[in-house]
Amino acid sequence: MPVYLFTHHGFGTWLPDHRRGYTQKNQGYQPTSQPLAKSYRSVMKHEVFYFTRGTQQRLIERLQAIAETEDYRLHGVATDRTHLHAVVSWRNEHLTFRKVRGRIKNLLALDLSRAAGITGRPWFSREASRKQVSDEEHFNYLLRVYLPKHQGWQWYEDRGWVDPGST
Repeated sequence: MPVYLFTHHGFGTWLPDHRRGYTQKNQGYQPTSQPLAKSYRSVMKHEVFYFTRGTQQRLIERLQAIAETEDYRLHGVATDRTHLHAVVSWRNEHLTFRKVRGRIKNLLALDLSRAAGITGRPWFSREASRKQVSDEEHFNYLLRVYLPKHQGWQWYEDRGWVDPGST
């Protein structure tokens, strides 16, 4: 059964001037570039989209519904103001990670558009990242160490909702 960690960034939240650098398609991580970030911003037609606490909850709830409808298994989700991580698996071996990742992103974006009453606005960065979960140790690390480090709303299939902002 395929298991993946998908990461969806809000539109415009990770540009080339990010302190940790940025990702260039087919070239991997690149060092920070102020001039390139300035160039990107000059052609952006929409505002940066940050995930409010309410949006974080909405995205997680929608992910839960998508997983049920699409026959995916949602193991855990963590959010912050710029992105969300979702650990997802599925039984259908014929589904590629690209199809699952794209379906999730499209359905989340559709929900956000409907809630806002607008169309044509990008809610997420163009490509979501993905990392295949390699083994049980990696899976447990993601759910017990990596995801809990995030500042926003979280949900785990074995623990339910977690709000790190309330502690």
